[in-house]
Amino acid sequence: MKIKLYSLYNEERYLSEALELVKPHLSQLRGGYKDCTFLCGDCGPLAIAAVIYHLRGISFKAERDACIKK
Repeated sequence: MKIKLYSLYNEERYLSEALELVKPHLSQLRGGYKDCTFLCGDCGPLAIAAVIYHLRGISFKAERDACIKK
C-alpha cells in the first residue's frame, strides 16, 4: 500500500515507511527456497525491498542489487 501511495503522491516518506515495514522480514529470511511462496517465503520481502530500493534511487543501488541477488 505504501508503494502505491508513493506512486500516487510521489512523497518520499511513503517509501521510507514501506522500507521500515519490510526490514524486519529481511532480517528473518530463511534461505530455503523449496517451500518458497511470495507471501510466506523469502521471495516476497526480497522482491518488495528491491522495488523500494529501486524507487529510492541510485544511492540505494547496492541494497537493491543485494536483494535481487538473494
